[in-house]
Order: sequence, then C-alpha cells, then structure tokens
Amino acid sequence: MEKTIAAFFSEMNRLGRSKNTIDGYAVDLRQFTRFCGPKLERESFSGLAKEFLTGLTEQAPRTVRRKRAALKSLANLPDSNLTTSSLREFPSGSPRPCVITRQRSSS
Repeated sequence: MEKTIAAFFSEMNRLGRSKNTIDGYAVDLRQFTRFCGPKLERESFSGLAKEFLTGLTEQAPRTVRRKRAALKSLANLPDSNLTTSSLREFPSGSPRPCVITRQRSSS
C-alpha cells in the first residue's frame, strides 16, 4: 500500500493538484492507514474504507466527505487494484475525487 500511496501523490503533483488538496489527502490517507494497520494487507480496501468512514461520527460532514474523496481518488489511480464500490454515493455538494489518468506518450 505504501508504494500505491507514494505513486498517488507523485501523480497528484505531476497533475498540478493544489497544495491544500495534497496536504489534506495526505492527512486523510495517513489516518486511514493508521486505522487499518496490518489489516490493510489482507482485507478488502473497500470494506476497510467503509469501516473507517463509518467510525468518523465526531467529524464534521465536510471532513468525512473529503476523507471519502481521498480514498476514492486513491482507488482511481491506474493499476492500484483498489475498489471503492461501497463508497459509491456522494452527498450533494461533497468534494469530488480527483481523476487521475495516464497520459499517452506521443510517438
């Protein structure tokens, strides 16, 4: 997972995402990986993400939406092999996950 997260932030930087978005997502993903611990290597990313988000009852709705967007953006990384089917629904007005696509090299 560490390599996937490093690749994710490398791609976010390459695409010129804002420093605030990158910093916020870094905090969110650090909290998520700390929450998961070793389970992250053997259990479903989608299930752990849902469990993590469900446990954020003390957080403001906007904060929870950003954390959900961070997790979905990570899962959208090409070749990440992560799924977020249980995170499909976004409340109205929530931040959207960053779309990361590979640029094709021109020959």
